[in-house]
Parts: sequence; C-alpha cells; structure tokens
Amino acid sequence: DGALRARLDNFISKCRKTDFSMLLLLGLFVLAFLLMQFGTSSAASSVYYSETTADSGYGGGTKNKKMVSTTKGYQARSQVPISIEWANFVELSEFADAVSLLRLHFEQVMQQQQQFNHRRLDGADAKDKSENDDEVNQMNNAIDASWEKAIQDNPEIQSSQSSPVKIKNVPFFWHIPRSGGTSLSTIFSNCLSLVQASSSLTSPPIYARGEDEALASRFRDPTLYVVQTKGHSFVNVDLDSVEGVQRAVQGGLVSKELADVVLVQDVRLGSLLFGNGEDHIHADNEDISGTEYKGVMFALFRHPLDRTLSFFYHKQQDNESVHYDPSMEIYSLVDWVNSPSYITNFMTRTLVGKMNNQIPLTAVDLDVAKEILRRKCVVGLLDEKAESMKRFARLFGWDADVNHDSLSLLQGEAAASRAKAERWKNQIVNDEECEDKLLHINWLNKHRHPALREGSVEYKVVKSKNSFDLELYYYAKQLFEEQYTQLGFDEDDI
Repeated sequence: DGALRARLDNFISKCRKTDFSMLLLLGLFVLAFLLMQFGTSSAASSVYYSETTADSGYGGGTKNKKMVSTTKGYQARSQVPISIEWANFVELSEFADAVSLLRLHFEQVMQQQQQFNHRRLDGADAKDKSENDDEVNQMNNAIDASWEKAIQDNPEIQSSQSSPVKIKNVPFFWHIPRSGGTSLSTIFSNCLSLVQASSSLTSPPIYARGEDEALASRFRDPTLYVVQTKGHSFVNVDLDSVEGVQRAVQGGLVSKELADVVLVQDVRLGSLLFGNGEDHIHADNEDISGTEYKGVMFALFRHPLDRTLSFFYHKQQDNESVHYDPSMEIYSLVDWVNSPSYITNFMTRTLVGKMNNQIPLTAVDLDVAKEILRRKCVVGLLDEKAESMKRFARLFGWDADVNHDSLSLLQGEAAASRAKAERWKNQIVNDEECEDKLLHINWLNKHRHPALREGSVEYKVVKSKNSFDLELYYYAKQLFEEQYTQLGFDEDDI
C-alpha cells in the first residue's frame, strides 16, 4: 500500500507540472484534421453516390419499389470534366428535368379535375348541359395555361422547343460484348421491326454477309439504303471501323434518318456519327440544316467476371461466333487474361479511350467513366433484362404509346404525334409474346460453361484484371436504381 501511495503521489506531482494548454491545442489540431478528412470524403462521394433511398436492395428488381428522392438528382451533383466527343450525346439531366416538369403538370391537372368535379357535385341539379360544357372548356383552358406556364418557367426545355435548331434524338446502343447485345438486336428486328445501323461484331447477319456476294456488295455501295437479310432490316453500313463510320457519315446515315437505332461496340468511334459534320439533306432533297442530331446512349451491363468467363468459352468453343478463335483451344482462362489479346477493364478503357493495356488506368479515369455513365447513359442490367427492355421501349416510344413522355417533350408535340401515327400506320407495335420468348425462353447465345469459384486462382486473376470495371459495374447498378424515378420509369404516363 505504501508503494502504491508513493506512485500515486508521483503521478499527481507530474500532472501539476504538465502544460495542459499544449495538450488542448494538440487535441484541437487532431479534431480539425479528422473533420477535414470527413468533409473531403463526403464531398467526393456526393459526385457519384445516390441521393435516393430504396426500400430493398439490388437483388429483387425495381418494378414495385418505392424510391424517395431527397435532392434534384442530376443537378445536385458536382461534375467531373469529360472529353468533347461526349457532347454528341444527350445529357440525361434534360430528361430528368422533363420528368420533373411532367410530374408537376400532372399534379396541376389532377387539382383542376378535382375542383371541376366538386363544382359539378355542388350544382349538378341547377346547371344544364351548356353550362357544364362551359366548365369543361374552362378546365381544359386552365390545364393548357398551366402547361404553358410550366414550359416557360423551365428555361432549358423552353429553349429546346423555341430554338431554330431542332434536336432529334437517335437511340444509340453501346454493345458491351457478352452482355446480351446480340439478343437485343434480334428483339429490335423480330419484335419491334426496327431498322438497325450496326456492325459485324454486334449483328451476326452482317458478319455473315461474306457468304452472299450480292449482299456483301451492297455494304460497299457508297449509297446508303436499307437491306433485308435473315429476317433483319439493316442499313448497309458496318460501324466496326473508322472507315465504316466515315462511309456512314458521308452517306448521311443519321441526317437521312435511315436507321431507328444505332448499335456499336466502340462508343467513342460511334460518337463521330453525330454533330454537324455532315450535310443535312434528306433523301427527298428537303433541307434540314436547322436540325441537330444527338445520340441517346443506352446499354446492358453484366458482372465483369461473368462477362470475361462467358467471352473466353465463347471464343474458344463456339465456331459459329464472330469472336471464335481456333487458337484459343490451347489456352486456359488464366493464360488468356494474362495474354496481350485480352483487354483489361474493357468498359472503363472504352469510355476513356485507353484501349491499349500498356497505358495504365488511374483513379481519374474511373471517375471520368462513372461521370459519363451518370450523365450520358440509360443503364440496363443483364440480370434485369426484362425490366431493362421495358425501360428502353418506354423511353424511345417503341411500345407505340406516346403521350407527354420526356423524349417527345424535348422534341416537341408535333414530332411526337407524327411518330405515333407512323408507328401505327406500319403496325410497328411491341409484341410482348415475342419479347418474352427471346428474353426468357430462347435467350440467344446462351453458352453453358463452368462457373468461377470464388477464391480460386482463376477468380483472383480475373478479378485483378478488372478492378476498375468491377467498381464501374456496381456504380452502374446504383444508377439503374436511381434512374427508375429520375427518368420517370416509375410512372406509366411519363
């Protein structure tokens, strides 16, 4: 007890001599440092991470999910600079703004109708038919006035409708290999009767044109037109190369509006189709120099490890595939992903234009790739292919049900009405049975192969080669959730 008492007295004596002001300053410094770190990480994460909440995770689909937005979505984020060629694609914030405008308009319509119904109930016996007709006209005029005011209060949409340069949006599918693109191409043709401008790497009928010299010669013709092959309608272009894209531009693929949808694997190369670099003259010599065409990019995303494994066995074993390579028979999966022919982090490299494995990717490249997806890409998921196809069809009006949807709003009411009439005239309507069969029963290019075992050597090697794509994929899944409400897929009337 005496020794303990002596040590305690010694400790108290030292504490009396301690300069607590120095300790206080040191503590404040540490606290300030931690607050700065927390603030920086929070600000950085706000660029990418959702300002919405969902009542369930990714696994169960989004059809019946209730999502609550706590910010203005696209406009609430800071932006990472992206390169100039992406200006040829529509900013999704434009659609998000249009959706917000439509929601407000529908609320006003409902209020007008409720007020009208209340007035009718209050004076039903005292009013004749002419008085009721007058009230209906007044209600409709009030609705029209509120719509016009909503347009005027939204400068971006007002300028898009009043500008002498009219914007026409072209569906632009980024085909990520082994992610369902070939099957979507078949749905576009067989179920939706869409004319495609595609490539041999995306559409097998174009790849197989070499078997028919007459057909092959059409793809060398400087004049562009629609050809029929194996039940598909294609413009006679192959967008796999710079030469192919140049031929498409020179032939007026976009300005003559020859295709309903464009499909490419190299999205940056495909961006050269848009802009004002070509003569805006229709086939009937109608001058449309006041029209600017922009791509609306959409894509199906698949888990990078699953995609790599599928691609490997497809190249190795499917001798009818455009990707088939007989030399792959001697390769193992690990051999292939370690070889120069395998492109690591394919999605990220494609978006930032660094397709050479010798050029290292950085964290900035990943930031740019995420920002491109956020601002420019309508996201679909292979794991949610039916829901994704439903979203694509609604956005582009392929279900022949055009009301005040956001795409039509940005292009104008008259253009929307003409598009709807033309679709019905040609009986281009959504064949749900056809889509269901292709999406679920006969999903094309299914290839059964062994799965990657988590923790195995193969798993670790493939994962190490796709670290950027893995993060990009999980971010795409998050965007898929966000876009459900931000782009109006939760409302049938938008």
